[in-house]
Amino acid sequence: MISRRLLLLSLTAILPAVLQAQTPAASPRAERPQQCRTVPDTARAPTPQQIAEANRLRDDLRFMFRQMGVERPNGLLLVDVDSARQGKLLFLNIEAPQGAIDAGLALVKEYLQALPGGRAYQALVRIDGEYPALTPGRRHCLPDLANGDSLYAWRNRVIMRHPEFGRGTAGSRQALVLLVVNRLGEVHYVQVLRPTGDAYLDENVEHIARRLRFRPATLDGEPFDVRYRFTINFDLQ
Repeated sequence: MISRRLLLLSLTAILPAVLQAQTPAASPRAERPQQCRTVPDTARAPTPQQIAEANRLRDDLRFMFRQMGVERPNGLLLVDVDSARQGKLLFLNIEAPQGAIDAGLALVKEYLQALPGGRAYQALVRIDGEYPALTPGRRHCLPDLANGDSLYAWRNRVIMRHPEFGRGTAGSRQALVLLVVNRLGEVHYVQVLRPTGDAYLDENVEHIARRLRFRPATLDGEPFDVRYRFTINFDLQ
């Protein structure tokens, strides 16, 4: 039986070049071109060691899944390696039998406990292929929100149910979230980096973020998976 499993654990380290954007304004926005730029020479590219580690993990997972009968392993995972080189799996998303998923989790855990010394980082690993690096000179476009009208409706529904809505005392609130947006524009992972500070709103932030859909990021014209900072605004006036 084919199943999908999403594993979420704590996030403790940083990775350079996390992309950032803002939500639409107070009303649905008109369609506009994606924001694109050439990666500058000052960009902090992955080190050869980081690339080699991610590729080794990908190859080991692909081999193991094939040995367990998954002919074409297809999935995405995010690992976090802190400054002490203690690795954590933040999420794993793959379609495979439950036994293969459990074996994959065990393999990643064992792998992350045996890393040599080096720099702290996070890495997205795509099991079914190479993960492109944001190296200087490449052309990349940020994810672009595709369901802004839906976000506007979800956000307003939450606002209108807020105990302070319409009283003119609550003002505006913002939540900053870290997303993993895959190459199809789907959100695979959400972490609230900065909550609004309002308990009622914060109960809804992750639920809203998981329902977002994007025109995917591209690198040299090809869609790819990215970590992406996104701000959700709530105006309670």
